[in-house]
Amino acid sequence: MMRPFKNLSKKQRESTPLLFALYLVSRVQRYAGMDKISCLWVRERSVYHTIPSLDCWPKSRDANLYQGPAPVICHPPCGPWGKYRNHCNESIEHGIKAMELVHRWGGVVEHPVGSPLFDIYGRGGEIQKIDQGEFGHMARKPTLLYWYLPAMQTTTEKQFELMAKEISMQVQANHT
Repeated sequence: MMRPFKNLSKKQRESTPLLFALYLVSRVQRYAGMDKISCLWVRERSVYHTIPSLDCWPKSRDANLYQGPAPVICHPPCGPWGKYRNHCNESIEHGIKAMELVHRWGGVVEHPVGSPLFDIYGRGGEIQKIDQGEFGHMARKPTLLYWYLPAMQTTTEKQFELMAKEISMQVQANHT
């Protein structure tokens, strides 16, 4: 049974379900054609640290210093972009840097539904809306994913439709 999001601790709210992490990793690996991926702005004890072939950048490594060349999975702090941004002390710079890195190296940026980050700093990537509760999160967690791979700049609308169908089939297969 799902718990109300507001009843979770900060650690529980920020946790990434393993199934969700594996989904992001597999999709970035496939579309970038690379096994090595860097995972930026992850928690010190995130599930990402358990996945082989990932180069994890928790707070102690400072993801702002990342210089490539691997594609990225970015989880920049949501606070400065979320519905309580007026009460947040974190900097918006992490989100902006995440968008710069995904445009340079390819990959995905994850942020909550309602965040204006992709509207302001997006450059033609694919935006996907998912609920992390469907991937094992303790609560419903509506999430936006901004997918951008350098090859996407020349991807046709038909290719996007095929990619979307493939992703949908994968998500359905993971739930059976």
